[in-house]
Amino acid sequence: MGRETVSDRNLPKLDSENSSPPLRIATGLSVFHTSNASLVRERAQSAAYLVGEVATSYQWKFGEDWVLDLRAKQKVFRYNKLRHLDYESLNMGPELSRNFERLGDVKLFAKYNFQRLTDHFGEEFYRDHTIELGVEKTVDWRDGYVYAGYSSTLGWADPRAAQRDEHGLYLGSWFDFSRDFGGEIYYRAALYDYIGGRRDLYQTAEASLVWDFTEHTSLNASFSWTRDRSSRAGFGYDEWNPGGGLSLRIRF
Repeated sequence: MGRETVSDRNLPKLDSENSSPPLRIATGLSVFHTSNASLVRERAQSAAYLVGEVATSYQWKFGEDWVLDLRAKQKVFRYNKLRHLDYESLNMGPELSRNFERLGDVKLFAKYNFQRLTDHFGEEFYRDHTIELGVEKTVDWRDGYVYAGYSSTLGWADPRAAQRDEHGLYLGSWFDFSRDFGGEIYYRAALYDYIGGRRDLYQTAEASLVWDFTEHTSLNASFSWTRDRSSRAGFGYDEWNPGGGLSLRIRF
């Protein structure tokens, strides 16, 4: 639950590089504009919002192909004119993955995530526990790579009415235009299976650019489209979401 930004996804190659330091700390500040701030079907309101985040991860590689990644991320969302929508998001949990070189570098992964959302007064209004199982394939292509995968996510939420499972396919491509400048395109389609019989078809597409102008800092810009179509009347929405920001990364 909550909004997803570019930093919420982990590019396959960047996560699996052997030279990647085990401990990483990152912070960022971004500005976005949404065509549908409340994610509603009718009477959508546009708004600008600010996203601040702090994240850390520790990656432990063992055996020949196993990786354990421990991650935590705190994000703050602040809207310019719809202050009642302000909230904070905490996500944390481990991911275990294994790359099968004999199968053409197919990766299997399992993730656990705890999420807690609070309003601008610090009052909790949502929390959930999820377990995600998936498979992913990455293929080198020119000055970048293409990746595709499938994952299923089982969730346990409070309030229970927001509880859902997700089953989705995704694909994307990363391309290095130069040593310090790259871009990604990404698409995902998923079935959201809510408790109580509601089912949504969720689709999102995104294009983003990243410029690493120093070893530890980068600028990014993105444009995303989201469509949700629900089996239950009154639910579902469409959204366009351009934005960009500055990120600082420290690696040990």
